[in-house]
Amino acid sequence: MLSVKHISLNLLRWLFGAVFLFSGLTKAVDPVGTSVFVEKYLMTYDLDALLESALPIAIALATVELTLGIAVVVNIFHRATLRVALLFVAIFTIITLLSATVLPIGDCGCFGDAVKLSPWATFWKNIALLVVVVVLLRCDNKEHKSSLTQIVVCLVGLLFSLGVNLYALRHQPLVDFLPYKVGTDLRTAVAEERAKAAENIKLVFKDKTTGEERLFASTDSDCWLDANLQYVDVRNEAVPDAKFADFAIYDAEGNDVSTALLEQEGRSAWLCVGSLDVMDKEYERGIKSLMKQYPAHAIKVLTSTDTAGEMFGLECYTVDAMTLRSMMRSKIGVIIINSGVVELKADIRDI
Repeated sequence: MLSVKHISLNLLRWLFGAVFLFSGLTKAVDPVGTSVFVEKYLMTYDLDALLESALPIAIALATVELTLGIAVVVNIFHRATLRVALLFVAIFTIITLLSATVLPIGDCGCFGDAVKLSPWATFWKNIALLVVVVVLLRCDNKEHKSSLTQIVVCLVGLLFSLGVNLYALRHQPLVDFLPYKVGTDLRTAVAEERAKAAENIKLVFKDKTTGEERLFASTDSDCWLDANLQYVDVRNEAVPDAKFADFAIYDAEGNDVSTALLEQEGRSAWLCVGSLDVMDKEYERGIKSLMKQYPAHAIKVLTSTDTAGEMFGLECYTVDAMTLRSMMRSKIGVIIINSGVVELKADIRDI
């Protein structure tokens, strides 16, 4: 009969392993997104020389976390696995403590874009994991013999993690946690967020009699007519949980035409060009296939690369590089917009 201690230790071990599994999987389904977080850390720590290695680091991190989680759950090489996990958690506890104090970094990215955590929340999560792994090492100090089945399961997990990463790199993330995912009504979502942002713009006036500052809505005209009030400033209060704050598409004259593009009826194809360095026959074939499916006026080139429009002979628009990366993970991909709704996202080679 299993003792309470044995059951409790197993539950702790499974919980610990599940956190690693979830963390590794959320990174593996979107390696490009994970590399964005890696780049943020590298720049914060003045390791710009490693920026080109951000993607391999992201893939390695996801693979190690997912495989380590499986190893903990199936209890393979018990003590050695837990020691590696202890070292892993200890290192990241130090990093998140620095991120929460002297080197602020914002969202840590420990669960990719699936779950947003502040550095302090991540730090205390890591502290809890440290406590759990120390308890497991101290209370279950016997090395367990590992079976062939356990080894095979871990190897399959390793291959699965690599496969998920490679699939996402070649096509699109298996799960899209970003605001521009398929099914999103961008027309409505962007309009609602911008309306909230407009409401949050406040006019700051100073009462000449009391010296007190008073806030008025940006549409309020009475404050300008009150002789007892003196204009001070405009205060733009941030919209909580804003998803499209940086969404803007500019035409050749520098005008923001994102609303106009979203209000177009019917289907249009947004050809998102993040980099022309990868251009080869396979990419060219995909672009030609897109141009056969859609008339030229329905294809909009969204890019942060100035020469993209000239290269394709299509209407070209400029988008911030980071925003474009959030919209499309492929270096060259297409988003099909149907009356403002995201209908399809794909690597251009899959068109």
